[in-house]
Amino acid sequence: MLDDPSEEGFRKLGDHNQAVEPDSDSPDFSGPSSIESGLSNCFRLMADFVVDAKPMVEYLQTLDLTAEQRRLALTTLTTPEAFHRMCRMAIVSELESETGVLEEQFYGPQSEDILACVLPHLSDEDQQFWKKLHRESPDHISDFLVLMFNAFQTTLSSVAITDMTNGETIPRQVRRERIL
Repeated sequence: MLDDPSEEGFRKLGDHNQAVEPDSDSPDFSGPSSIESGLSNCFRLMADFVVDAKPMVEYLQTLDLTAEQRRLALTTLTTPEAFHRMCRMAIVSELESETGVLEEQFYGPQSEDILACVLPHLSDEDQQFWKKLHRESPDHISDFLVLMFNAFQTTLSSVAITDMTNGETIPRQVRRERIL
């Protein structure tokens, strides 16, 4: 076995250094770059989500809301730009709780983000009301906005993984029970 990393046959694989005795049957080894260049591939994960705002309609019908709260919620549902931004934030919020490779890649909205997507579409009077409430009672406004925001239900409708080297879609396989 070779002890000196500078000698022929020494290569780095991942995080492990190994000394390898060259033999006559092994393929020609032209250095670490020839091996390392083939040790990674790119893949694309694509996910389709559906955000359902029907629970928001139920939310409006069942809760005892102030006039300002009701107008804020209705503006969120009836203004395409505000509705779209709220749906986008709902997806990001859903991904925030994922673990593994997606962990800490997404951060759900704060109450300021939720308010910011609706505020420009409210009357001047309502804008002043919500800004003042945000300054004077941030916990109260946060409680209401979180309840409203949670009424947007996110569902993952489909997932695909594509091998970027050849464009092939990788079949999804679901294992219900742990084998090993």
